[in-house]
Amino acid sequence: MKIATKLASFSLAQADNLRRAMAKKKTDQMEPFRVKFNAGATARNYPADKVERIWDMMEKFAEYGFNKSHSAAYAVIAYQTTWLKTHYPSAFMAALMTMDKGLSDKIMSKIVECRDMDIAVLPPDVNESDLDFTVNKAHQIRFGLAAVKNVGEGAVKSIIEARQTGGPFKGIFDFASRVESRKVNRRVLEALVKCGAFDSLTDNRAALMAAVESALERAVRDQADREAGQTSMFDLLGGNGAKTVEAPLPDVEPWSKEEHLRYEKEALGFFITGHPLDHYRRLVERYSTSNGEKLKELSEPEEVRIAAVITNLDKKITKTGKTMAVGQAEDQFSPFKITIFSEALEANKEALENLDQPFLLVGKADVREGGNGVLIDRVVPLVHADKVCSNEVHFRLRSTGLAKTQIERLKACLSRHPGSCRAFIHMQIPGRSEVTFVLPPRLGLQPSDELVDEVRAIFGGGIVTFQ
Repeated sequence: MKIATKLASFSLAQADNLRRAMAKKKTDQMEPFRVKFNAGATARNYPADKVERIWDMMEKFAEYGFNKSHSAAYAVIAYQTTWLKTHYPSAFMAALMTMDKGLSDKIMSKIVECRDMDIAVLPPDVNESDLDFTVNKAHQIRFGLAAVKNVGEGAVKSIIEARQTGGPFKGIFDFASRVESRKVNRRVLEALVKCGAFDSLTDNRAALMAAVESALERAVRDQADREAGQTSMFDLLGGNGAKTVEAPLPDVEPWSKEEHLRYEKEALGFFITGHPLDHYRRLVERYSTSNGEKLKELSEPEEVRIAAVITNLDKKITKTGKTMAVGQAEDQFSPFKITIFSEALEANKEALENLDQPFLLVGKADVREGGNGVLIDRVVPLVHADKVCSNEVHFRLRSTGLAKTQIERLKACLSRHPGSCRAFIHMQIPGRSEVTFVLPPRLGLQPSDELVDEVRAIFGGGIVTFQ
């Protein structure tokens, strides 16, 4: 602003408008200012070539420039945070997650970063968790109870106060009886069960959920007795208050792994003790070309294949009257946006009828509006990825040390996995050449993990690839 006023006779208001245009990189607005700047400076007898150079320097600085004081302050903060992350990594990451505790996608990326740093992130626990994320003696990060959905700060403070006063909770009945029922209501208790906050007391979340009703009813009776002044035997013996005898939990079937994770995500906004893709790790490695985190780095609409779960999908009517869908998917790294236009939506409608399963999402990176999305062309249930995504099966063998019995076992193995994919055997002769045998169509194969396992049992790993 100072340069514009002193050099080109801009008023302060005009100089401020120039600053705004440069800061927002609005080239259409900057061009008239450039003409005015050159004219004003030339009228004051400044050389035209120097005026142009000064404008270019201003424009360059506006792209990403700071005052020296600002740069120095940033450098100090960068040094301090780097030092903390290096020497106190668990505490540093716990502080970051506390800062982002209401933002599921940011918490998720921090958990991935902790995993890369070999820092364990433990789920919430009624006997260990504080309000925010904390670090235990083993340098593990424990989830804060305030990060659980539907559990407010008042409820968390009531839980911590009861724990500090009466010691660790013995079970869900003891817990419900000792906390304030007005703050820790049914919704709070169910959220704590779903996220695994009682797992250290029992690993059957389904039984805990079935006990919520009776635990709350019993808590109401216990608290009414205390408010009425009824004295327990423990009080008469000098105890610090009524003790709740922990009742047995209902005998119910534990939740399946899928239910376990679904409820966990409902309570926390993401998965923490596992992920629906864990069971399909080999398929993910085989067919995925990107992931939710890498999408953020893409600047071109290149083709991607990402194994993910679709967490929500909303259909919309376009201006032309066609139906499209927008939503969100996520893998173990990060959530990302998905868009399915009408033609692709129609082509994939059968697969999309059941969203309670992992998919292989095939399409182009959506780089519009900051990116981090996929324009979907194909939606393949991950369990069917081998059938749908593979056309060829390749076996790479070394001629040295190859026994006739191994070839016979391979032939028997191939007969047990008939399918439509062409098969190729690449025989490597060390130091000389490689010969490729194309098997006839009648020996076509069906790609599967079982096929890979059988071949591994004969030759060892790294023999089979699907294309």
